[in-house]
Amino acid sequence: MKKFIYYQKAKYDTETGGALILVLMLLVIVSASLLFLTKNFQQNFKKNKLYSAQQQSFWYALSIENLGLLSLRQTFEDNSNNINQSQIWASFNGITYDIDDSQLSISIKDMSSCFNINSFNINKQKTTTIPREISIYQDLLKLLEIDDDIVFSIWDFINLNPISVGDSVSESIYENNFPPFKSANRTLSDFSEIRVVDGMTSQKFKQMRLLSCAIPSDKLSININTLNTESAILLSAIYYPELTSEDAKKIIEDRPFDGWSSVDEFLSISGLKNSTDKKYLSVKSDYFLIESSVKTNNMTWKMRSLFYQNKNKWKNFYRFFGNNI
Repeated sequence: MKKFIYYQKAKYDTETGGALILVLMLLVIVSASLLFLTKNFQQNFKKNKLYSAQQQSFWYALSIENLGLLSLRQTFEDNSNNINQSQIWASFNGITYDIDDSQLSISIKDMSSCFNINSFNINKQKTTTIPREISIYQDLLKLLEIDDDIVFSIWDFINLNPISVGDSVSESIYENNFPPFKSANRTLSDFSEIRVVDGMTSQKFKQMRLLSCAIPSDKLSININTLNTESAILLSAIYYPELTSEDAKKIIEDRPFDGWSSVDEFLSISGLKNSTDKKYLSVKSDYFLIESSVKTNNMTWKMRSLFYQNKNKWKNFYRFFGNNI
């Protein structure tokens, strides 16, 4: 009888242990599933939150961009023959707005206050002389203490036809890169495209981009009324070596509040020679870059848009939006 009782007790304990193991296995499976679902839910929540913030920032940036464009329209309605720093569009540089939990800022840049790199695309046929636009940029790089040998590589990269002066870069150099590519052989959409030019370095690019730009035109035109003390060195490059960078900065500092009425007035007051380089100076502007920024949820989103005007009819050439532009 005792043996029978012992046998029954042992059988009962074995069944209980198996059931417990099964319950524990089910518990592990359920816990793992819940952990996976929770993690997946958190990822989707963060993704949706980021997407929502991105969309909100895009419309904020677009709204403040339209505000800047409105100021440009008003400026050209008031006076389109003399664009200067005293006008309403210039007051939007660095202005900031606080909306809910976001901070919006805007700046407007006259693209005639920088050197248009697309003016290099002027060579219709082979030439044995260096165009004036090229030599001006060489002088600008000298003033910036940058090796000016890169100028011929840029010229060759942009120009549709081969050149026969300076150090022309063979197309095979770009084709042998990884991944391979061809030179632009056209006007550039953005100055950042010259980053891939043979001989370009990160340091050169950072220095050059401060005073260089790319607009959809092959003309070089510098608005003397929108230059600041930092970009005044462009005047020195045009009148190098007659005009030093310090003298150019002094001229800009002494500029009338509403700018010079004409290039002739500027030349007479500054004492510069009325040379053929006069054609590179102007008091008008047609291309403007509007940069808007939105700070929200510990992130910064930026928008860069290039606009062109013709008789106060505005056209948008490109619009970049992202958190790293």
